[in-house]
Amino acid sequence: MYHRLLDACFIEGLILERRHSWLPQCRGNMMRTQKGEGVLFRTVGFYLGPIVLLVLIAVGALALWCYRTGWPLTAGLVLIMGAVAAFSVGSVVRSRTENTSAIEERLESARVPDDVK
Repeated sequence: MYHRLLDACFIEGLILERRHSWLPQCRGNMMRTQKGEGVLFRTVGFYLGPIVLLVLIAVGALALWCYRTGWPLTAGLVLIMGAVAAFSVGSVVRSRTENTSAIEERLESARVPDDVK
């Protein structure tokens, strides 16, 4: 939630910089250094990496326990299902994260034109 508010303020500043060239182009320069993607991709990776890693460690521990207690087929099934679960968690988190261009388009469409005010 907080990131969405921060991103909306940042994009509003970007739009103002594009409309008024006399404003310092701080946000535009930041976006150019990030190749237009912003830092959201890296932020998601920062949180997503450990989540997936911990899911895989838990799955590995459970599979090892199953194998040592005499259930080798269950251990294999746990490994397969765990890998699918880790991939699914990663996909859901990644897909539900909004990118900067989508927020920028929504802000632009929600803006009231100057001639209507």
